[in-house]
Amino acid sequence: MKNQILGLTIVMAAAVSVSVSSHALGAISLGDAADIGRAAAPADHTLLQVELRERDGIIVFQTDHYPAGAATEFEVRINPEDGTIIESNVDVTDPSDQSEALAVLARMDEVLIDFSDAVAIVAEAAADLTPEKIQLDVEDGVVVYQVELLDTAGQDARFYVNATNGAIHDQNDNDEDTAPNDAFGAAIDIAVASTGSIALEAEAENQGGTLHIEVLLFNEATGLLTELDVAVSSGEILSSLTYEPGPSQAERIAEILALLPDATVTFSEAIAIASKAFPGSQTHEIELKVEDIGLIYEVELIMEFMEIEVHVSAVGGAAETASSHMPLVGDFNLDGTVSVNDVIELIGMWSSTNPLYDLDLHGEVEVSDLLMLLEGFEG
Repeated sequence: MKNQILGLTIVMAAAVSVSVSSHALGAISLGDAADIGRAAAPADHTLLQVELRERDGIIVFQTDHYPAGAATEFEVRINPEDGTIIESNVDVTDPSDQSEALAVLARMDEVLIDFSDAVAIVAEAAADLTPEKIQLDVEDGVVVYQVELLDTAGQDARFYVNATNGAIHDQNDNDEDTAPNDAFGAAIDIAVASTGSIALEAEAENQGGTLHIEVLLFNEATGLLTELDVAVSSGEILSSLTYEPGPSQAERIAEILALLPDATVTFSEAIAIASKAFPGSQTHEIELKVEDIGLIYEVELIMEFMEIEVHVSAVGGAAETASSHMPLVGDFNLDGTVSVNDVIELIGMWSSTNPLYDLDLHGEVEVSDLLMLLEGFEG
């Protein structure tokens, strides 16, 4: 399914079936339950929550619907195995719930993403987790779907999906450093001008109270990589580290260089394109990389508590949002597993200062990095 939102394309996976604890359920998902509940509720009521829960000793989907004013709450309980309606009730709304409901109802014109779409977005980002609850809410002034999930150990996880543009945020992620979009691009320009090298990626970092942009560059003449830290406030170069690329890095750089002559979009322009649809966002990271569609800039923006990944074509500037996938620690060749090939590659970089292989960030590739890699080894 594809929704055209704010000029960007959000690709959504199909919703998945859910289960709670040891109960094996049928093919009814949170999204399905939302549709069933809306069909059973009065037409003037708005669905605000779907939850998989235990009621009277059995597992049910409960959907909660509110009329204007939210003085009452219409509940529909659904059999998760076959989608049949078990019962429906009307209750007086608790004052605290009423206040939250009214805040959402006042801004329903901003909701462009449906319940099933929000479930699908989270399912794509966290396929190994079990969704059990979704509700419309207002967080930090933004209308969002709050989606609660369980992992195989029964631990809770929570994602937020922007109800207007589909941007997703994992509450369990650490906060990321960001810089104003113009300043971020300017720091990259400074790094390129000072080294005469090709920028490959850049990330905002805040160390010791100084916000800087860490820029990774490649020098075609020397074949070396350089990491340059540029202060955001002054443009001063704070530090520099030069080293040889590893095999996987060299392979990806060669792919980029082969397509670079056709590029028409700069780093700064890519940031401007990506952030245009998300006013108020700031840049955390940008990377030039080769995907199936060609050479792209992968731009990660932060908007309040939302993390937004946008792919911008380096040829023409077309943009689309994309799901974020965290690479595995030690998966140097990005094939989705940590295998003997990655072990061999790390050993080949022994005693180097290449940060990609310096997994524990101690300044040199050594035994502790190998041990970290082996923790995720899959053979």
